[in-house]
Amino acid sequence: MLNDIIWEGMNSTLNPNYVVGFVDGEGCFSITVNKHHGRLSEVRLLFAIELEESDEEILRIRNEV
Repeated sequence: MLNDIIWEGMNSTLNPNYVVGFVDGEGCFSITVNKHHGRLSEVRLLFAIELEESDEEILRIRNEV
């Protein structure tokens, strides 16, 4: 699994265009608003990127470029 990979020597500088494209293809944003009578409303924000084990090679190639 990707969680088991140790990212040694990874370049910490990411190109913003790479991040935008990656999230556009693999990620999502969600905003949920719940109104409660007599109480404050609840707002939940979610940002997620879902990867599969097959995505590991793409991440490694990006790190080497």
